[in-house]
Amino acid sequence: TTEVTESQLRAVFPGRHGELDVDEPERDRRPAQAVTWHQAAAYCNWLSSKEGIPPSQWCFIEDDENPLPGAMRLAPGHSDRRGYRLPEEFEWEYACRACATTSRYYGYDPQQLTFYGWHLNNAYGRTHQVGQLLPNDFGLFDMLGNVVEWCRNKRDPFHDADQAWMARGGSFKDPKRVLRSSNRFSFNRGALSYIMGFRIARTLQVAN
Repeated sequence: TTEVTESQLRAVFPGRHGELDVDEPERDRRPAQAVTWHQAAAYCNWLSSKEGIPPSQWCFIEDDENPLPGAMRLAPGHSDRRGYRLPEEFEWEYACRACATTSRYYGYDPQQLTFYGWHLNNAYGRTHQVGQLLPNDFGLFDMLGNVVEWCRNKRDPFHDADQAWMARGGSFKDPKRVLRSSNRFSFNRGALSYIMGFRIARTLQVAN
């Protein structure tokens, strides 16, 4: 229901994944930042392992052909595997909208966004603890704002470039007009940007 936090990610990647100017308890509950797609994928596999999900069901594998240390790639048949993973872009938007047809899950008025998401005008230049604002109708917090969230897929599935992997949601640095359920972003999977974080998903039932 929330973005993966600093303290959760430190279980796999020791060190800091957020700003350095806040006390420990607050930082631990803020979303992890400067997370690459590869690190997010590795965290998903770690969580699958921790919960006893067999490796045959993990959604990511090590990418031996990528020179980037710790590089990951999608496992064959990943769509049918039941381990933890990043959401597909269409899943992310469905979860964000929570069946709403308006530009944001609560309606249209950008002024109301302050009650639902951390953005340029209310975040004071930093992330905030997850789950502090109002959730959408699916009970999901911070779907708009706080940090941009990695998705599992490329912008163009037929293009091999590593620069165009999808992310959604916008960040604490974005103006209100940018934070809409439909807005799309793309980044290099190895990007270490302080606006980047993620949340996890999982397939519980595979369609026949």
